[in-house]
Amino acid sequence: MTTTTITTTNTASRVPGVLGRVSGWIGSRQRELSDRVHAEGDAFCACAGLTVTKNTGRYGFGARTYRHPGFDRAGREA
Repeated sequence: MTTTTITTTNTASRVPGVLGRVSGWIGSRQRELSDRVHAEGDAFCACAGLTVTKNTGRYGFGARTYRHPGFDRAGREA
């Protein structure tokens, strides 16, 4: 069984009042859409043993970085 790590980086800022609530609502919808769009790729990479890192991409939509854990070990040994 392969263990997969998914890391989330939150870079949202706090805006007070109605503007903050609307901005927060839009941001949460963007994250939900991003999770749906990337779900199949995340599952495929998880099965392949890759590390999936979630972060904020362009225009506030989520982005993913897929990395093979073997590259981390090779960089430290060199």
